[in-house]
Amino acid sequence: MSRGIRARYAMKTDLYFWKFAFDIIQTAIMVGISIYVWIATKHKVNADKIAQLEEAHNKELSSVKNRLTEIDTTIKNMPARDQISRIHRRIDELSQSVHSMNGEMKGLTDNSRLILDTLVAKEKQ
Repeated sequence: MSRGIRARYAMKTDLYFWKFAFDIIQTAIMVGISIYVWIATKHKVNADKIAQLEEAHNKELSSVKNRLTEIDTTIKNMPARDQISRIHRRIDELSQSVHSMNGEMKGLTDNSRLILDTLVAKEKQ
């Protein structure tokens, strides 16, 4: 009988050992899966943040490119230095013409006043 009890005890011991070994393996697998999920989730969140930053950067870069294109177009349509100097010369010529016309208009006004004064004086006589 002692052999039977020992055999049963040995079987129970083996069963407890294998159950314990299975529990340890199962726990190790669960810890491994948990670590994998944590790393994968962290990587996905980082990838999403990077994608959002890239999208914002691309929008801002596109806006800057559009503004730069507008500035380039404006600069291309601006007159060159020689054209600006010609415009200044024309404006100076026009200013001189207006100044001389102003003098002529004063003379014309004075003549008109003299004529009117003469006519009024003749009528009074």
